[in-house]
Amino acid sequence: MGPLPSIHVVLFLDFDGVVHKCQNESFERMHLIERLLDASPSMFIVISSSWRECGSITYLKSLFRSPYRDRVIGATPSLYLPSGSIGVRAAECEDFVTRHKVKAFICLDDDATLFPPEYPHLFRTDYYTGVNEKDLTDLIARYNVLMTRFY
Repeated sequence: MGPLPSIHVVLFLDFDGVVHKCQNESFERMHLIERLLDASPSMFIVISSSWRECGSITYLKSLFRSPYRDRVIGATPSLYLPSGSIGVRAAECEDFVTRHKVKAFICLDDDATLFPPEYPHLFRTDYYTGVNEKDLTDLIARYNVLMTRFY
């Protein structure tokens, strides 16, 4: 992965409970992620889903339609926190943020237990429904707020 453009928002993307409900692996909500990318030209995706542990970045990109694959720029590392620690997914995202000098980010995930309480970067979806139209509207609004940091 090369350097990010100077103006960017990274979306750390989970799959189960986000791009599809539960664990049905249908990617039935991927069109909403595509609409988010269409509305957010400076947004790039980093896969934070556990799917990153069993698939290459090439495979993970292939889950997106062709016009969106170049917006997938990487995956978070797998970290292991000491027993009793809270927030392994947040730690993985923040590791990527530090290593790649990410300036603004959103963690789109259904599992709040993987983040510290009141984690400000978490945008939580419902595991049983995945991302929905209201979430899409709210994510676009959050993106627009983050973009004001650059102007």
